[in-house]
Amino acid sequence: MLDDRGVPAVEPPVDHRLEAAINAVRATIQDVVIQHGVLHHG
Repeated sequence: MLDDRGVPAVEPPVDHRLEAAINAVRATIQDVVIQHGVLHHG
């Protein structure tokens, strides 16, 4: 796998890992909010 400069990319860019972590946190928060809402309104 080569990056834009043609240099072998050993690891994904940091911003992609950060984005994945943020997405995981958002998904977890959504699950908690949904469960919390179901417990109180279901």
